[in-house]
Amino acid sequence: MKVDQWSILCGLSTWAGICLIGHSIWSLVQSSKRVDSAKSRLVAAMFGLGGAVCLVGGTLLSPSSGARGVGALPIVWPVLPFFWLYTAALSLVAITAGIRLALSHDWAARRKYVRILVWCMGGVALFSVLAMMSREEARLLIGAVPLDTALKGTFMFSVIVLVAWIFGRATNKSDAIGPFRILAVCAVSLILLLPVAWMVVTSFKEYGDITGQRITWIPQISVRHSYFDKERPLVTTQWQGETVWGTVIEARDGSLHLEVERPFLLRGTRLNVDSSETRPAARSAPVVRLSVDGTEATGFERRVNVGGEREVEILTPASLAGRVVTTDDTSPVRKVGVRWDNYSDALEWLPAETNHGLVYFQNSLFLAFMSVLGTCLSCPLVAFAFARLKFPGKGVMFALLVGTMLVPPAVTLVPKFLLWRQIGAYGTLVPIWLPTFTSSAFFVFLIREFLKSVPRELESAAYLDGANFWVVYWSIVLPQLKPVLVVIGMWTAIGAWNDFMGPLIYVSDSSQLPLTYAVQLFTADKSGDFGLMTAFSVMASIPVVGVFFLAQRKLFDSVRLSGRN
Repeated sequence: MKVDQWSILCGLSTWAGICLIGHSIWSLVQSSKRVDSAKSRLVAAMFGLGGAVCLVGGTLLSPSSGARGVGALPIVWPVLPFFWLYTAALSLVAITAGIRLALSHDWAARRKYVRILVWCMGGVALFSVLAMMSREEARLLIGAVPLDTALKGTFMFSVIVLVAWIFGRATNKSDAIGPFRILAVCAVSLILLLPVAWMVVTSFKEYGDITGQRITWIPQISVRHSYFDKERPLVTTQWQGETVWGTVIEARDGSLHLEVERPFLLRGTRLNVDSSETRPAARSAPVVRLSVDGTEATGFERRVNVGGEREVEILTPASLAGRVVTTDDTSPVRKVGVRWDNYSDALEWLPAETNHGLVYFQNSLFLAFMSVLGTCLSCPLVAFAFARLKFPGKGVMFALLVGTMLVPPAVTLVPKFLLWRQIGAYGTLVPIWLPTFTSSAFFVFLIREFLKSVPRELESAAYLDGANFWVVYWSIVLPQLKPVLVVIGMWTAIGAWNDFMGPLIYVSDSSQLPLTYAVQLFTADKSGDFGLMTAFSVMASIPVVGVFFLAQRKLFDSVRLSGRN
């Protein structure tokens, strides 16, 4: 059997074992609630035994599993071209409809599933023919995520508990495939969230863990030792309103000649300061293990010589403490932990005039707020006029408005730039947020379609009570538009937060650029340091993720409300 086929088989065996063990746990919990449950417990035990065999066999026999207790979580993911993707999606829908058809006892539901099955099979046939005509091949990405034994056991246990909970919450006699549908959604979500999880975990790693050959999911940090270096004294002082750390190069007549080490942007700068304005600072060095005269010892690296040899001052054992040896055979002392310094170091690399990125954050926040405000004020008003009012040429005007969505943005880029420059708005953020107060064609179309589900009787009753247009719009229509406005507001905020080209075209002062420019600037300068780069990316993503989590309940409630309407 080929290696790829064996990897697929091991992957299926691993995940099948997880599902079987989870189902076994759920069955045992259910059987404990019944008096006559000997047979159910036996079946559950058989499921658990079979799942354990599949799980152990799939993980240990996988070609990606290594030695020294290191296993691998197998992952098989299909890479499908356009037509094959639709063929696979319709096939899954057809399989689901077929299972529901076989399990259903309602004739009305059966007719519905038959129609779905017929349409899906027709779509599968059509897209299969188009896929074969396009001559694009589907392929499988076969790999594995290496996991240490402890982490792998924790992950497996968590997934098994999740599977058991899903079966316990989702199993219904009228919906036998409900748990499996939820399992499929959870599996796909887990795979799609792996890159995000990897970015977050990497932001807490040291450089060695990121560039190593093995993939590590649990960050480790080097144990460090603080000491005062008499040969290269380190002092801290204030210079131009900023705290700097520098190495003393020369002391003369009450003044010190320093070479700056931090902040990073000033590294290498030399300056003279009054010795009374400085105070000693401790250096931090990594702790290493080494062998001294056949004795295992630990010490900290004082410095690394040009040839790669390290000067190590012994810490333990006590009989060798204080001794300085030169060697190139050392191993770092590490422990499980996170490196928070990646975040502070990432901000320290930003220009000082931007207050370590706070100016970029304020600009992005201002653009997002003004864009949401302009969109939520203008689009509902325009959509209400097209949906409810009667005026000459309404159909033509709406067709022209929708037709603007077909014009590529690159076509209007130069005319808009010349217009804003003649107005005098070039070099400001006005061209970015002011157009949102003139509405958006897509959002107007979306709100207009939503208004069709709002009954006119509410507005007619308000008009009969003597309300004018603005009272009806503000008190009757806008509260009804809350579901769609929540969605539009989130889309607009995320779009404004992630906008990069707009500010880059219209803004010439770096102090007015948003956070997306800072991300691009940081990526260009520090692309080799993945720890700092991922830390900065996480910080730039936190506001958007926070907005989603704060608004998710309102968003889901809005979807349910729009469905009832």
